Amino acid sequence: MRAFIERGWVVTSADPADGRKTLADLTEEVRAAGARRRRSRADGTLAAALADAGPAERDALIAALGRLHQLLVAGQPPRRFPAPPAGTPR
Repeated sequence: MRAFIERGWVVTSADPADGRKTLADLTEEVRAAGARRRRSRADGTLAAALADAGPAERDALIAALGRLHQLLVAGQPPRRFPAPPAGTPR
């Protein structure tokens, strides 16, 4: 953990519910790097999956995926991985 902190990847704070514990969280820089990496992988996967589709079909499928994403995540808070057990306060 110390190496992650020294590299600026993790920040720590006291647990407000139990001051004897220390909470660790990723820095915004690390979160952004992870998001870029996931986006890049997703773009490559989508391009490969749609390689045989014509332009009109590709546009329709991408629009449908965008709408499906809206329906699945509308009003949902951003997910944290791994998700805490149900009923666990955040």
